[in-house]
Amino acid sequence: MMHKRYVVPYLSLIVVLSMLLSACAQAQPERIIETVVVKEVVAGTPVERVVEKVVTPTPLPPTSIPATAQPEPVDTVVFGMQQEPDSLHYDLTTMSASFFVLYAIFPRCALQDEKAEWVPMGCEEVPTIENGGAKIVGEGDDRHLEVTYKIRKDGAGQTAHR
Repeated sequence: MMHKRYVVPYLSLIVVLSMLLSACAQAQPERIIETVVVKEVVAGTPVERVVEKVVTPTPLPPTSIPATAQPEPVDTVVFGMQQEPDSLHYDLTTMSASFFVLYAIFPRCALQDEKAEWVPMGCEEVPTIENGGAKIVGEGDDRHLEVTYKIRKDGAGQTAHR
Protein backbone atom coordinates (compact mmCIF):
# COMPACT_ATOMS: atom_id res chain seq x y z
CA MET A 1 0.00 0.00 0.00
CA MET A 2 1.26 3.43 -0.94
CA HIS A 3 1.81 5.91 1.86
CA LYS A 4 -0.25 9.10 1.86
CA ARG A 5 2.80 11.31 1.62
CA TYR A 6 3.70 9.83 -1.78
CA VAL A 7 0.27 10.34 -3.37
CA VAL A 8 0.66 14.03 -4.29
CA PRO A 9 4.17 13.73 -5.78
CA TYR A 10 3.15 10.69 -7.86
CA LEU A 11 -0.01 12.38 -9.09
CA SER A 12 1.97 15.51 -9.94
CA LEU A 13 4.49 13.42 -11.85
CA ILE A 14 1.71 11.68 -13.79
CA VAL A 15 0.10 15.01 -14.70
CA VAL A 16 3.40 16.52 -15.87
CA LEU A 17 4.29 13.43 -17.92
CA SER A 18 0.86 13.35 -19.55
CA MET A 19 1.21 17.03 -20.46
CA LEU A 20 4.64 16.42 -21.98
CA LEU A 21 3.44 13.42 -23.95
CA SER A 22 0.40 15.25 -25.28
CA ALA A 23 2.59 18.20 -26.30
CA CYS A 24 4.89 15.84 -28.23
CA ALA A 25 2.02 14.27 -30.19
CA GLN A 26 1.87 14.92 -33.93
CA ALA A 27 -0.76 17.40 -34.98
CA GLN A 28 -3.55 15.78 -36.97
CA PRO A 29 -4.66 17.59 -40.12
CA GLU A 30 -8.05 19.22 -39.87
CA ARG A 31 -10.78 16.97 -41.23
CA ILE A 32 -13.87 18.58 -42.70
CA ILE A 33 -16.88 16.47 -43.63
CA GLU A 34 -19.18 18.04 -46.19
CA THR A 35 -22.69 16.75 -46.74
CA VAL A 36 -23.96 17.07 -50.33
CA VAL A 37 -27.32 16.16 -51.83
CA VAL A 38 -26.75 14.58 -55.27
CA LYS A 39 -29.57 14.44 -57.82
CA GLU A 40 -29.25 11.70 -60.41
CA VAL A 41 -31.45 10.24 -63.05
CA VAL A 42 -31.51 6.46 -62.90
CA ALA A 43 -33.52 4.60 -65.58
CA GLY A 44 -35.48 7.76 -66.34
CA THR A 45 -36.41 8.34 -62.69
CA PRO A 46 -34.90 11.28 -60.74
CA VAL A 47 -33.21 10.05 -57.55
CA GLU A 48 -31.81 12.12 -54.68
CA ARG A 49 -29.21 10.74 -52.37
CA VAL A 50 -27.11 12.22 -49.56
CA VAL A 51 -23.36 11.87 -49.91
CA GLU A 52 -20.76 12.77 -47.27
CA LYS A 53 -17.29 13.70 -48.53
CA VAL A 54 -14.11 14.36 -46.61
CA VAL A 55 -12.65 17.68 -47.71
CA THR A 56 -8.99 18.43 -47.08
CA PRO A 57 -8.32 22.15 -46.58
CA THR A 58 -5.84 23.69 -48.97
CA PRO A 59 -2.68 24.72 -47.12
CA LEU A 60 -1.74 28.38 -47.21
CA PRO A 61 1.00 29.23 -49.69
CA PRO A 62 4.34 30.20 -48.15
CA THR A 63 4.83 33.92 -47.85
CA SER A 64 8.08 35.73 -48.23
CA ILE A 65 9.40 37.73 -45.31
CA PRO A 66 9.51 41.41 -46.21
CA ALA A 67 12.94 43.00 -46.12
CA THR A 68 13.42 45.22 -43.12
CA ALA A 69 14.61 48.73 -43.68
CA GLN A 70 17.76 49.87 -41.95
CA PRO A 71 16.94 52.13 -39.02
CA GLU A 72 17.87 55.74 -39.51
CA PRO A 73 20.28 57.24 -36.99
CA VAL A 74 18.67 59.43 -34.39
CA ASP A 75 20.04 62.18 -32.20
CA THR A 76 17.46 61.88 -29.44
CA VAL A 77 17.59 59.65 -26.38
CA VAL A 78 14.26 58.71 -24.79
CA PHE A 79 14.15 57.34 -21.24
CA GLY A 80 11.07 55.61 -19.84
CA MET A 81 11.26 55.80 -16.06
CA GLN A 82 8.91 55.63 -13.10
CA GLN A 83 10.50 58.68 -11.47
CA GLU A 84 11.53 62.04 -12.77
CA PRO A 85 15.11 63.06 -11.96
CA ASP A 86 15.21 65.85 -9.41
CA SER A 87 18.50 67.25 -10.78
CA LEU A 88 21.10 66.57 -13.45
CA HIS A 89 23.95 67.79 -11.27
CA TYR A 90 26.10 65.09 -9.67
CA ASP A 91 26.63 67.02 -6.46
CA LEU A 92 22.98 68.00 -5.93
CA THR A 93 21.17 64.68 -6.27
CA THR A 94 20.90 61.35 -4.51
CA MET A 95 18.01 59.92 -6.56
CA SER A 96 18.70 56.77 -8.53
CA ALA A 97 16.57 58.13 -11.39
CA SER A 98 18.95 61.08 -11.72
CA PHE A 99 22.00 58.84 -11.79
CA PHE A 100 20.49 56.60 -14.50
CA VAL A 101 20.20 59.65 -16.74
CA LEU A 102 23.55 61.12 -15.71
CA TYR A 103 25.47 57.90 -16.39
CA ALA A 104 23.96 57.70 -19.88
CA ILE A 105 24.73 61.32 -20.74
CA PHE A 106 28.08 61.86 -19.07
CA PRO A 107 30.54 58.98 -19.16
CA ARG A 108 32.52 58.38 -16.02
CA CYS A 109 36.25 58.60 -16.42
CA ALA A 110 36.98 55.00 -15.42
CA LEU A 111 34.94 51.91 -14.58
CA GLN A 112 35.78 48.47 -13.26
CA ASP A 113 35.43 45.50 -15.58
CA GLU A 114 34.36 41.95 -14.67
CA LYS A 115 37.85 41.26 -13.29
CA ALA A 116 37.62 44.34 -11.00
CA GLU A 117 40.34 46.08 -12.99
CA TRP A 118 40.00 49.80 -13.76
CA VAL A 119 39.31 50.55 -17.44
CA PRO A 120 39.37 54.08 -18.94
CA MET A 121 36.05 55.19 -20.41
CA GLY A 122 35.80 58.97 -20.67
CA CYS A 123 39.51 59.59 -20.08
CA GLU A 124 42.61 58.59 -22.02
CA GLU A 125 44.07 56.45 -19.23
CA VAL A 126 43.37 55.57 -15.61
CA PRO A 127 45.57 57.87 -13.49
CA THR A 128 48.04 55.96 -11.30
CA ILE A 129 51.22 56.82 -9.46
CA GLU A 130 53.15 54.62 -11.95
CA ASN A 131 52.01 56.58 -15.04
CA GLY A 132 52.29 59.98 -13.36
CA GLY A 133 48.56 60.69 -13.42
CA ALA A 134 48.42 60.54 -9.61
CA LYS A 135 50.98 61.83 -7.13
CA ILE A 136 51.20 62.41 -3.41
CA VAL A 137 51.88 66.08 -2.66
CA GLY A 138 52.20 68.24 0.44
CA GLU A 139 53.83 67.75 3.82
CA GLY A 140 52.52 66.68 7.24
CA ASP A 141 48.79 67.31 7.73
CA ASP A 142 48.56 68.82 4.23
CA ARG A 143 49.74 65.60 2.55
CA HIS A 144 47.17 64.41 -0.05
CA LEU A 145 46.74 62.63 -3.38
CA GLU A 146 46.50 64.82 -6.47
CA VAL A 147 44.99 63.21 -9.57
CA THR A 148 45.03 64.53 -13.14
CA TYR A 149 42.50 63.17 -15.62
CA LYS A 150 43.14 63.54 -19.36
CA ILE A 151 39.66 63.67 -20.92
CA ARG A 152 39.21 61.99 -24.29
CA LYS A 153 38.63 64.42 -27.11
CA ASP A 154 37.40 61.85 -29.66
CA GLY A 155 34.19 60.98 -27.80
CA ALA A 156 35.23 57.32 -27.47
CA GLY A 157 33.73 55.68 -24.44
CA GLN A 158 30.46 57.41 -25.13
CA THR A 159 28.21 54.96 -26.90
CA ALA A 160 24.45 54.81 -27.20
CA HIS A 161 22.30 51.85 -28.11
CA ARG A 162 18.87 52.07 -29.62
